[in-house]
Amino acid sequence: MDPIKKLLKMMDWQDANRPLKVEEKAELMKLSDNEFEDKLHQMALNFKNDGVIRV
Repeated sequence: MDPIKKLLKMMDWQDANRPLKVEEKAELMKLSDNEFEDKLHQMALNFKNDGVIRV
């Protein structure tokens, strides 16, 4: 996945969940495609389950 697609996915994720911190964005950009998708999904589940922001 190219960096532009990752950025667009992060923007969509933020619209659906919460704003991402700069550190979170940098960490996500370093991940492979599968890890990127998995991490976004896990972050969404954590947020929807308790509303707590986890790093």
